[in-house]
Formats: sequence, structure tokens, C-alpha cells
Amino acid sequence: MLFAMVKSPISMLMLMCLCLASSFQAGAVEAEIKNVFIDETISYDGHEFFRVFVETLSQDSDFKFTTLVVKEAQGEKSGSDITVEYEYDDIYQVTIYTGSKYVEQNAVQAAYAVKNKVDFFAFSQLSANPDLAASEL
Repeated sequence: MLFAMVKSPISMLMLMCLCLASSFQAGAVEAEIKNVFIDETISYDGHEFFRVFVETLSQDSDFKFTTLVVKEAQGEKSGSDITVEYEYDDIYQVTIYTGSKYVEQNAVQAAYAVKNKVDFFAFSQLSANPDLAASEL
């Protein structure tokens, strides 16, 4: 460890300040991470839904977003409630019943619906920008 090599307290303090300053400088240069999928599913069907959902969205190279979270909660009956979250808002929800043969179809439908909603959200943010002219949209 680097701090174990420093003998005097003043040298250690100077080294800590140097490390802190370099971490702030490195933070200013970092690029924004795009297209992050977070899997918070708990069942086999939930994991299968997530896998197909990610594969479907990954096929479109023009689709850009920051983070999509796929959450699963046990439903009231014998199914699971799957929710897709974007920008801390629930944008898609579906119930999948245990052992259903339609998990993949539901995931593909969810991927297309989520893509449309995220695109609409991005467009509405652009159109709300007063600095852009109508021809720039």
C-alpha cells in the first residue's frame, strides 16, 4: 500500500492531497457511460425476459440511453411483475406467469415499447430546448 511507505505525517498529508487533486482532475475528463442495463430480476423467467430484452435492444445500434433497470417483484397470483425503469420513472410494466411460453414474445414487445418511449422522451427534451430552431429538430 502506498501510504505504508510514507513515514512522516506531513508527507502522508501531502500525498493524500496529491491523490485527491489527481482524482478530481481525472473526474473532469471522464466520458459519460451509455447503454447500461441493470438486471434486478429474481426468477428464471425474469432472467430470460431480461436476456431477450437486452438482445433485442442491443441489435439497434442507433438506440442511445443512459441506464435501463429491469425489476421483478412477485405478483399477487402465480406470476411476476416486470417493470422497466428509465430516468427513475417506470416506463413499461408486464406480468409474466410462471412457466409461460410467451416470455420471449413479451420481452421483444417490451423492448420495442421501451425504445419508442425513450426516443419520445429524448425528442420531447430536445423540443423543449428554447435554443434550438424548428429546423434543427
